Amino acid sequence: MFRFRRSPIALTALALLVGFTGVAIAPPSPPVIPDIPLPPGSVVARFKVLVEGRATARADLVGAAATPCVISIDAHVKEVTTYQRGKGVVMEFVRFGKAPGAPVILRRAGRRGDSSLALKVRTTRTATGVASQADPPGAPVSICPPITEDLSTGPECGIAQIEAASAGLLYGSSSGILRLRINPSAQLGFRPPECPVSTLTSLLDLLAFGWPVPPAVERMEFFIPRTRIFSSQKVIVGSFTVRPSPRRKGPQTFDSGGVQITQSDFGTNTATIRLVRVS
Repeated sequence: MFRFRRSPIALTALALLVGFTGVAIAPPSPPVIPDIPLPPGSVVARFKVLVEGRATARADLVGAAATPCVISIDAHVKEVTTYQRGKGVVMEFVRFGKAPGAPVILRRAGRRGDSSLALKVRTTRTATGVASQADPPGAPVSICPPITEDLSTGPECGIAQIEAASAGLLYGSSSGILRLRINPSAQLGFRPPECPVSTLTSLLDLLAFGWPVPPAVERMEFFIPRTRIFSSQKVIVGSFTVRPSPRRKGPQTFDSGGVQITQSDFGTNTATIRLVRVS
């Protein structure tokens, strides 16, 4: 039997159906600081940056057709994505001068005007459920070969896909807010895994909250007063979560190859930043 595969037309149709959960935001661009000596009283605080995030996406799908064949589908798809940055990135908070309102900027050590960092993204998708086909009851002639499919056996189910995501940190000198921004449009190497797949219908493997468009984390930022930054505190931790959690979309019903499918999507997203002082 022919196995359905995604086509550009199908991908476009489903993108219109489920929509995106956020708007791609370019990594922040801190102001370019002239390469000149710091004024008297200036202070530099250096931190190793650790980022740990986890996004989940889940879809429950029920499908049916009565003619020309009786088709039944019950599918449950789950995707877990972790995104993280290890201990290799050192960021500097630089206070220009010693006045109470002296400006503070954030930059990567050795990279003037740059606060970017790359995240390692690991995505694994699994599925459970059954799809089946049979003749209509009382059919005088058999025209529908009996089919029963285990939807957990997709070719890429359980196989991790590892990519890199561009992100950046931005610190507001006057507000004291540290922000983490991930750029979804940079996920050019990611493609939705083929999990599950079916000979009876398509579009079972596309999730409204799948990577790279998980639920947007509300206010992916936290307040760090400059007194903490330039103190002796060894570790500064900030955590974010999507609210409400989990996000939900649907149920929505659409036609896929003559099969009416109703899909409900759920998604969560959390992230933690740790700043470990190195000087």
